[in-house]
Amino acid sequence: EHDYRCPPEQSEQFYAVLKASGCVVEMLRFPNSPHGGAIEGAPIVRRAQNEALLDWMNRYVLGIEPDEEEQ
Repeated sequence: EHDYRCPPEQSEQFYAVLKASGCVVEMLRFPNSPHGGAIEGAPIVRRAQNEALLDWMNRYVLGIEPDEEEQ
């Protein structure tokens, strides 16, 4: 975790507050990834972050559940 813009502790606190407030939250941690990991990190990390973002958008913006995507 090489995110100097947002230390892991801040991410964990933000996640905890959102969860305690009843928000639907997920927290993904990518070891050795910079803040802009989706464009700056290792290819495997960029892919994982981008896939997670697409999954989130499909689910919470478009209303497509994961099982529906595969059909």
